[in-house]
Amino acid sequence: MKRRGGMVVLLSVLALFALFWALPARWAVPLLQQRMPGVHLDAVGGSLWQGHAESVSDDKGRLLGRVDWTLSRRVVLGQLAFAFDFHGPAGTAGGELEGKGDVQAWRHVRLDLDISRLKLPPAWRMEGATGRLSGTFDTVTLRSNWPQDLSGTLRWRNAAVLSRGETVNLGDLRADLAGMANVIHGELRDEGEGPVALQGNLLVAPIGWRLAANLRPRKADTALDRVLGRWTRKAADGSYPVNLHAGVVPAEAP
Repeated sequence: MKRRGGMVVLLSVLALFALFWALPARWAVPLLQQRMPGVHLDAVGGSLWQGHAESVSDDKGRLLGRVDWTLSRRVVLGQLAFAFDFHGPAGTAGGELEGKGDVQAWRHVRLDLDISRLKLPPAWRMEGATGRLSGTFDTVTLRSNWPQDLSGTLRWRNAAVLSRGETVNLGDLRADLAGMANVIHGELRDEGEGPVALQGNLLVAPIGWRLAANLRPRKADTALDRVLGRWTRKAADGSYPVNLHAGVVPAEAP
C-alpha cells in the first residue's frame, strides 16, 4: 500500500513537471512586454521557454516584425533571464537580458537597422536620412529604463542626409559609447576616407545632453557645403563646427 502511495506521488510530481515544462508561449507575453514597454506581441506560438511571436507591433499598431525568444527557467525563482532575436522590415536586433525589479542588465546586444525608417530628432535639422545603423554593445544596464552604464559602438554605414530636396553623402560614421553613473559619453569620428571628416564628443544625462562636433569636407562639394551650412556657420578654416544641447548637462561635458 505504501509502495502504491509512493508511486502515485511520484507520478503526480512527474505530471506537474511535464505540465510546467510544456507551458504555452502566451504565458511569457506579460513577462516580455513588461521589459519592453510600448511593444505588443501577437500570433504567439511555441512554449513558454522557447517561443515566438509572428506579430510585433508598437502602441500605434504599426507592425515591426517577428521575434523568437528563449526564456530561462530561473524565472520561477523571480529572476527574469531571456535571449531574443528580432527580424523586421526595418532590420534585425538581438541580445540577452537579465532583470530583477526595475534593473535590466543587457548583454551581447546587436542591431542592424535601416535608418530611413527611424524617427529623427528635430535637433538633427534634416528632412530625412538613409544608410544602415548597426551597433554592438557588450553591456547595457538600465534602471527604470535609463542606462546606468553601457559599453558599445554604433556605426552609420553609407550615411546620407536629405535637406530641402538635396541628398548628400557623409560616408561611414561611428560613435564609441561608454556610460557610468547614469552619464553616457560618446566619441564621434568618421571611418576611412569618406566625403566628411568627423571629430566630436557627445554627452547624455538624465537632465540633458550636449553634442560638440566638427565636420570638414575632404574635397570641394557645393551641395555638401550648402547642406552643412544649413546646420551651422562655416568656420574660417573651412570646417563646420556643430554645438547642440538641451536641458542641463553635467560639469564634465565636453
